[in-house]
Amino acid sequence: MLSKEMIKSLAVTAGISADDLANAISSEEEKKIDIKTKKHFTDEEWEKYEDSIDKERKEKYDDGVKTGTNKTIKYLKEKVGLDYEGRKPEDFIKKFKDKVIEDEKLSPEPKIKTLETDIEKLRDEILEKDNKINESNQKYQGLKIRSSLEQFITSDLPVGMTKDDALTIMQSKMSFGYDDEGKEVVTKNGEVLKTKTRENVGFKDAISDFQTEKKWRNGKEGRENDDDTGGGGFSDPKKIRKMSDMSKYFEENNINPLSQEARGYINDANSDASESKEEFEFDE
Repeated sequence: MLSKEMIKSLAVTAGISADDLANAISSEEEKKIDIKTKKHFTDEEWEKYEDSIDKERKEKYDDGVKTGTNKTIKYLKEKVGLDYEGRKPEDFIKKFKDKVIEDEKLSPEPKIKTLETDIEKLRDEILEKDNKINESNQKYQGLKIRSSLEQFITSDLPVGMTKDDALTIMQSKMSFGYDDEGKEVVTKNGEVLKTKTRENVGFKDAISDFQTEKKWRNGKEGRENDDDTGGGGFSDPKKIRKMSDMSKYFEENNINPLSQEARGYINDANSDASESKEEFEFDE
């Protein structure tokens, strides 16, 4: 007998009601169900589709900038009575300078300064639009990357931690992106993560290694405040799980490792590890 979850999944895939599918499976008579036709894409087809959207967005933006510039220059040419081929701002400024000098035989600086101010405003408007487009693209790429990362996080996270929580922590420690060739790049502490063969570590392997490092496996709690700073990275010494880390904690807090206080910290950490079904690793 199929589980409710399996029936629901099959119904979604086929585009039909889960109840209709369940009734058809349990019925002793033959049942006919109308299945909606769905379009499925391969990863390669979906990637080409996204690339076409990005390309179309850029082309529309470039066309918009070009059209806006052309209209502005055309308006300015008509305003000052210039007639020549071309609509580059630089060409217009030169032509206008020549016209003022020839027509009025006086210093063109006041009018030129006004015109240059108008041109500068035009450039600022174009730059502002460009920045907004770039900002929008960055947000889009960020959401796209985050969506792709979540699929690599296993479900056996610490109790109470969601995939979204885990991904937020990971992205605070590592950066995910692509190089100029479109290859996945993961950076940590300002350095690109590499394999033993000097290849870039991919998103999936980086996330898997991070979960293993943090002991986010099989629903275990994992370490609190666990980072790369050793003993000094723990605000609560009883959460330390290595003797080497405990020694660093003693050193940074001026605690005699042979004192009764130090032995108390070690006993507390060992007891907390046992309660969390972990081990306190003493140096060999």
